[in-house]
Amino acid sequence: MRKIGYALLSIGFVWLLWCSLSIRPLARAIVVRHYEQLAGKETFTSEQVRQSIRTSTFELVDAIPWILPAAGLMLVGGILLDRAYRGQKVYDHTAEQCAAPNRR
Repeated sequence: MRKIGYALLSIGFVWLLWCSLSIRPLARAIVVRHYEQLAGKETFTSEQVRQSIRTSTFELVDAIPWILPAAGLMLVGGILLDRAYRGQKVYDHTAEQCAAPNRR
């Protein structure tokens, strides 16, 4: 169970790392593409500006990687590790310590 827990934690961490490192290049590519689409004109109407902002924002939101599964993997891995370590508790009580009355 410990190996599965560590594996889930590691996979979730790598997934989150990939997500955090991939957001910046994705955003840059989307902005550059929309900038190039608007580069030919000198003036724009307010509706054109709003439409450009809207489409670039929606495209960015759709392109951002989803981190909820990675967080779920890490949560399950942590729970498995917790259960594995709780199951390993060893109490080193001898028969004499258990039979002796409590003295204060």
